[in-house]
Amino acid sequence: MMMRWGRHLKQWKATTLADFARVSLSTFERVERGDKVSDEALDRIAGGAISTTTF
Repeated sequence: MMMRWGRHLKQWKATTLADFARVSLSTFERVERGDKVSDEALDRIAGGAISTTTF
């Protein structure tokens, strides 16, 4: 839930962040819903979120 809120504040699309994180859109959406995903996917999303904040 927090990811979706932060994404909307920045007006970022889920597809863009999924691309940055190198995960599928469906995986990214599962994380936003709070569903279980692999630790690797979480690590990639965390890394993608950090790289997008350096723009």
